[in-house]
Amino acid sequence: MEKSGFDIDNCMCESCRDGIAVKQSKTLTSRDYSSLYKIATILFTISLIAFIVWVLDGVACIEDSSTCSSNPISLSLSLSLIFFYSSIFYFIKGLSIQKRNKQKIK
Repeated sequence: MEKSGFDIDNCMCESCRDGIAVKQSKTLTSRDYSSLYKIATILFTISLIAFIVWVLDGVACIEDSSTCSSNPISLSLSLSLIFFYSSIFYFIKGLSIQKRNKQKIK
């Protein structure tokens, strides 16, 4: 830094005055994006299973009306939507971290 014209003796930051080099801290974005993809895959699989259960419940309701629930939106459909949107969130977050990591390498 001194070669580029910066005078360390006139620096007012605490690390320069103490003679301690500033350590680079890890941030949340340094998390491995592949783990986010794994979480997204697990959540998507759970949402797919919940959706299949909802469809099979609907087919059973068509065949026998006594098996129909009075609730128009069943629990399995609600869970399916929650897990699906959660998996989308983790997938997009993984993509953004992967893109950021690629930009740092270049």
